[in-house]
Amino acid sequence: MRIGIIGLGRLGAASAEVFQRSGYELVGVSARSDASKARAEQRVPGVSVLSPQEVAARADCVILTVSDDAIAAVAEEIVAAGSLQAGNIVVHLSGRCGLEVLESARKVSAVPLACHPAMTFAGTPNDADLLASSPFGITSLPEHRQYAEGFVEAIGGSCTWIAEDKRTMYHAAMVFGANNLISLIAVAIQAMVAAGIEDAGGFLAPILRASLENTIELGPQALTGPVRRGDIGTLHAHIEALRELKPELIPGYVDFARFTAGMALREELNDAAILQRALVALQGEGAPE
Repeated sequence: MRIGIIGLGRLGAASAEVFQRSGYELVGVSARSDASKARAEQRVPGVSVLSPQEVAARADCVILTVSDDAIAAVAEEIVAAGSLQAGNIVVHLSGRCGLEVLESARKVSAVPLACHPAMTFAGTPNDADLLASSPFGITSLPEHRQYAEGFVEAIGGSCTWIAEDKRTMYHAAMVFGANNLISLIAVAIQAMVAAGIEDAGGFLAPILRASLENTIELGPQALTGPVRRGDIGTLHAHIEALRELKPELIPGYVDFARFTAGMALREELNDAAILQRALVALQGEGAPE
């Protein structure tokens, strides 16, 4: 199968590298910015850099790794140019979008697939290895599942099927678990640096890894700390320390403590009266002075 990739950001570059080393013929990539062109030269040297229409015209399978908001427009663009043939496969790797953004391709009897790698890509040299071993959240028509299974399994990934009407919720879950986790850990590192720990990331790494593994195994039951225990004095002490050293972190600390207390209450992780007192104690906090 001849593969063409439109969009060469972090995910596009990793995709190009993975499909090429998996034995597929990479017939071209579309890279518009200078940074994308540099990625093409570094990651898949010798592969032609073409317009989206030229890439699609050469390929049996077109992979769109453009932004979510651009997928429908790019698909319409290559359809209008006559670059897609009946039976061609058109794949986007977006988490949020389903098949609706590929409606123009479906109308010319191309095979639309939404295949999202459940992985984060930071632009590091091991992005291709991460992609190759990722689980994929896939949405397809029933008669097209074989196509998704074929190329996902060929690069080493695994398939999980996502209903079209659950696609946005699926992606929101990803944002909770990946993007928001990054923000939370970055803030924890900032606070630890303010506490005088130079190698804050290294110091936090063991407890962060243990917390992640415990949560995956136990869910909310893995929760520890002052919110679960209802240690109101400790919560106030934290807020005062932040007020002195990192006041900009107070709103996030208080909002997340409230959210955690609410979860602990719903999951009955402690006496309801204790958790209610924690919620009440946090009501007047939140804005740095």
